[in-house]
Amino acid sequence: MAHRLLRDAEADGWKRSDFPIISESCLGDSPYVRMARAWIDYESSFGKVRANDTILKLQRTTTYYKRYRAHFCSFYIRGQCKCPYRHEMPEIGELSQQNIKDRYYGQKQIMTRSARYAHDPYAAS
Repeated sequence: MAHRLLRDAEADGWKRSDFPIISESCLGDSPYVRMARAWIDYESSFGKVRANDTILKLQRTTTYYKRYRAHFCSFYIRGQCKCPYRHEMPEIGELSQQNIKDRYYGQKQIMTRSARYAHDPYAAS
């Protein structure tokens, strides 16, 4: 019923030229006869629309957001950092073989043990 409340009579699609006006006497006695509209020919010969070359040239290939950049320790940049966190990935040694799963689950944490002993004088004893 809500579609009948529109102010524009042609907005709901009842009075259109592609849908002829027919009375019940024209359709006959069968209550199963219905009229269907042929809206669009879906089997058209047009393919998928190609992207515009100018837009492809202008699009940004990398993210612009500053929040996605890697964070740096400000003391590390000045050369005064003494925090236990690693600022770069080591290329040689035990830490270069450590994978992300071990770091996530807290297994084989070589860096944590060495940092804990460096900052806590009572941890080693």
